Amino acid sequence: MEALFLYEKFLFSAAQEILYGRTDMPRLLIQLGERMQCEFGTVLCRIGRRMTKEKGELLETVWQEEMAQWIGTVHLKTKEKELFFLFPGEICHIDSMQQKAALERLGNLAGEYSLQIRKKQTQNEKMTMALCIFGGIAAAILFV
Repeated sequence: MEALFLYEKFLFSAAQEILYGRTDMPRLLIQLGERMQCEFGTVLCRIGRRMTKEKGELLETVWQEEMAQWIGTVHLKTKEKELFFLFPGEICHIDSMQQKAALERLGNLAGEYSLQIRKKQTQNEKMTMALCIFGGIAAAILFV
């Protein structure tokens, strides 16, 4: 769930930077990655650095490789993991307003998934608490 929250935060920050910061993509990824100070941020920095090296690797290629490696370390469902691979396709618009809107849509989707996970966790916690209380009551009745 934390991974989705970080991704959502990254998408909204990237949307703002694209519109107002006017920085190129490799620098944007490095800047946002350094601000995040977490493993996901480190991945963003690696992507940005690979794009600026001599070869000048394409965002789509680098993103797919680095995300595939990192995404294996987080505990998410397949549909949630797929969200992480949509970024390069959403950033392909020429107009910065369209890029911003596309990233915000993707950020909202990540937020919805994150909210669904939080709700499910809350339900599971309530169920666990109820079972513990029931078990305690049953044990008390047996021992009385």
